[in-house]
Amino acid sequence: MRDSLSATRVPGDNPVSMADLMRTMKLATLLVGLLATRSVAQHGRVAAISLTRLETGSCPQCVLTIQPVATIGKPDDPELIPEYSSVWGLAGGGFVVGGGRSDAAPLQRYDRTGHSLGPLGHIGDGPGEYRRVQSVAIARGDSISILGSGVITTISTATGRGRTARLAPKTQALFHIVLPDGSVLLNNNAQYQPAFELLSPTAVLRENFGPAQPAIALADQGGRKIGDEYATMQALANAQNGGAWAANRYYRHHLTHIDPAGNIVHEIDRAPAWFQPYGFDDINERMYRLGELRAARPAVITGIGGDDAGHLFVMSRVADAAWKKDPNAPPPHPRGGEYPVEHLEPTGGIDRYVDTIVEVYDDKSGAFIGSWRADVLLTGMTETGFLYTRQQDADGVISFQVFRLRVTTGQ
Repeated sequence: MRDSLSATRVPGDNPVSMADLMRTMKLATLLVGLLATRSVAQHGRVAAISLTRLETGSCPQCVLTIQPVATIGKPDDPELIPEYSSVWGLAGGGFVVGGGRSDAAPLQRYDRTGHSLGPLGHIGDGPGEYRRVQSVAIARGDSISILGSGVITTISTATGRGRTARLAPKTQALFHIVLPDGSVLLNNNAQYQPAFELLSPTAVLRENFGPAQPAIALADQGGRKIGDEYATMQALANAQNGGAWAANRYYRHHLTHIDPAGNIVHEIDRAPAWFQPYGFDDINERMYRLGELRAARPAVITGIGGDDAGHLFVMSRVADAAWKKDPNAPPPHPRGGEYPVEHLEPTGGIDRYVDTIVEVYDDKSGAFIGSWRADVLLTGMTETGFLYTRQQDADGVISFQVFRLRVTTGQ
C-alpha cells in the first residue's frame, strides 16, 4: 500500500505503481492479477475440471459439479478481448467482457453460448458513456450498471444508450451491485471511509455503513499512517431477499448479509483450516515481495455469486495443496523499498502453485452446505454464479471458458 509499489509478476499477477490518489486503482490491479492466468490453450477445447469434497458442512450427501457452458473470445471474432479483462453475467443469459486498464475498446457483449454480439455502449464522458470500467452489475429491466472512474453509468443492453451519474468526492470503488429496487450498493475504498455505501438509483448517497479502514504505519516511509484498504475490501452479490451478501476478500473469512435498507442483519465468521488469518505485512511480504512461486500465498476470496436454486457460492484462491517452491524462481529482492515487477514463467504452469476452493451456502439462512477444492486456478466468478478461466493462445488471443456450478443430492 505504498505510494509507488510494484511486485513480483507471474502469469496471473499484475501489481502496478501508483500515487495516493490512484491507490484504489492499484487495488484493482492486484485483484485482476489474482484473477488472471496466462496459460496457452487451443480455442474450443474445454478441459474437464474435477472438484474434491473438502468440508462436509450441513449436507454430506450434496454433490457439487462444474459444467462448461460457453467459450468467450475466438480468433475470428470482430473484436479481440483486451488484456486484463473480466467477465460479467447478464440477467437473461449471456455475458459482458472488458474493463481492465485500457479505454481502447468498449465492453463486448456475448450470448450464452459465447457468440459475439458486438460492442455495448461507448467510451467517453457524455451521458450514457463510460471509462475505466471497474465493475459491471445487472440493473433493472434490460439494463446494466457500469462503475467507472468516479461515475456510474446505466445503459440498455438493447440500445446501448443510458445515463451517467457522478459519485460523491469521497467515494473510490472497485465493486458494486444493483439491488432489485434499483439502489446501488458499493464497496468504498476511499481512505478511512466505511466499507459500504448505499446509493439511490441516480447515485445519490443514502447511507454509508460498515467497518472503517484501520490505520497502518508504513515502516519504509518513516511510519507514515494510511488507511488499510485491504481490511475492508469486499466481494458483493445479490441475496434472494432483495438485499446483498458481502465477503471480506483479505485477512479473514467473514460474510455479511445486508438487507435492502443497508442494515447488517447476519454475519458469518468461519475459521476453515485452509483460510488462516493474516494481515498487511503478509500481503507486503508474501504477495508483493515473494509471490506464489516462492511462498505459499494467503487465501483470497475472489468472487461470490448465486444461482436460481437458492445457493450462495464463495470462491477463493489458495496455495496448491501440495505447494512447493518453484526450483527455477530467482532469489527475491531484499526487503524494503520498492519491489520491481518481475516477469516470471512458473515451472510446470500456474496450476502447480494455485488451487481454487468453492464454498456453498444456503442463501436465505446462511447455513454452510460444504466446500470443494479444484486443483486448478479458476479465474473469476460472476454475480450470477458462473465461473470462468482465462486462456491465451500462442498468437496472443485471449479467451474465457465459462462454467456453471450445480448442486445435487447424491444417491
